[in-house]
Amino acid sequence: MKKTIYILSLLLVSVLFSCSDEDGAYRPTPSDFSVITTPVTVEAVGGSVDLTIKAGNLGWSIVSDKLWATPSAKFGSGDGAVKLTITKNESGAKRTVNVVVKPTFGLEPLTIAITQN
Repeated sequence: MKKTIYILSLLLVSVLFSCSDEDGAYRPTPSDFSVITTPVTVEAVGGSVDLTIKAGNLGWSIVSDKLWATPSAKFGSGDGAVKLTITKNESGAKRTVNVVVKPTFGLEPLTIAITQN
């Protein structure tokens, strides 16, 4: 009987001291996040803009605020390249589109302004 109590006491002590408030799910450290664009001005005939995304272990999404600028991918993860297709500007007036690239982990989104003549 003493042996059973001793084993149960030892088991209880090991359980109590094996857990801490800091234990839990693994939380990875977010990578650096950047977007490089080439070019940032497009001629009136239309064209494309290349977005080079450096995201490491992050996921990301892309939103264009104008229908005339369409990304080749709307979401992804890690490093990648996205082509933004710009349609012909038939209005003759200069116009601008804002493209927002949103990383995961609650990091600040990046807004890229692209002008079309």
